Amino acid sequence: HTHTHRSAIDFLLHQQRVPPEKICIVGHSIGGAIAAKFLAQHPHLPIALCCSRSFAYMSCIAGELAPLFLGIPPTSRKAAVVSSLTSGLVILSGWQHKSLDNFHKATGKKWLEYCTEDHIIPLHLSLPAAVRDRHLKACRRKRHAAGGDGGVEECAELEDLPEGLVTLAGFKCMRLIGLQTIDNHNRLWLNEEILIHVQLVKEALATAGGTTMPVLQQLQPSRYAV
Repeated sequence: HTHTHRSAIDFLLHQQRVPPEKICIVGHSIGGAIAAKFLAQHPHLPIALCCSRSFAYMSCIAGELAPLFLGIPPTSRKAAVVSSLTSGLVILSGWQHKSLDNFHKATGKKWLEYCTEDHIIPLHLSLPAAVRDRHLKACRRKRHAAGGDGGVEECAELEDLPEGLVTLAGFKCMRLIGLQTIDNHNRLWLNEEILIHVQLVKEALATAGGTTMPVLQQLQPSRYAV
């Protein structure tokens, strides 16, 4: 929860005297939503943020998954009712987590991580997909205001981007490798993904030197989860 983030950040800032620009929060799944919300509430703290395999809106995810968890055929009328009720309950409970808005409000350096074979966060409901869509809409409005035809800005589909480090709507983004026999949502990073992830952390914190990367670079690229 956000109070846990606050306690940890307070400890680093006030007891350890760590500058905010030297702190990075890495949030996985709902952790990414909570981290983004915390930083959106504290825009004066330029803390780096990584949202890994996270969603844009909690209500959309809950509504999508509820029929599946209950064993209801997703195209049935009953599924539509269950989906609608679940989404509404999430919003009423205060667990909406508007991660798309919060991600953009965070003032530190930030990046995204996603996997197209994520069985928990469908690609079309993922935070990277929402970031891409908002970017395209902003480009259309800008072109229209400038007297253009409102055409679509060039921005690749998420599934068309290569695995590894890419750029998405102006943000750095890592597409994780989709494995066939492993839970791609909850698995740890593969060795080659850790190299990219740590490099992104290092860049976000603007570190110079250190021993973390040389040690990790001794790892040989592998498809084994670490």
